[in-house]
Amino acid sequence: MIIKSRIYNSKRITETIGGKTYTYRSGFERDWAKYLQFLKNYKEIYDWEYEPKPPFDFFSFGYRNKPYSYLPDFKVWTKSKIFHYEETKGELTTKDLSKYTRLARHYPDVIIDIILQRIPTKGKMYSAYAKLQTKQGGAIRRIIDGSYILKKQLKGII
Repeated sequence: MIIKSRIYNSKRITETIGGKTYTYRSGFERDWAKYLQFLKNYKEIYDWEYEPKPPFDFFSFGYRNKPYSYLPDFKVWTKSKIFHYEETKGELTTKDLSKYTRLARHYPDVIIDIILQRIPTKGKMYSAYAKLQTKQGGAIRRIIDGSYILKKQLKGII
């Protein structure tokens, strides 16, 4: 029996942004944190936090298969001090679909924005993206093309 495992090319990066030092799981997460700090500096948002604790627990609801929990990448407070979560993704997987479905079922008041590193155009990632788009009535408020924001809109700022 051959078991395939995914190899991710992202490297952990430790950096201080806005006076807070975090170890980000990828360069894309770090760049998004810089973008959030940019928004905070220009008073477009109130504040942001990386990997807010505690994670959302699914094990206590009787799930015995993964994912057992979910820890969003960012918690973002708007100018009116209402918060939502933002999740940066290089690619979507079926595990992500399970995570968001469980989140919507057991934590109905949670709002998530998904920031994709690139919008898929074909393959398995595209089908996962299409499924997520159709299920968007749950926890997912919107799906954002992060590469457009980071590369086009903030060219030279970050």
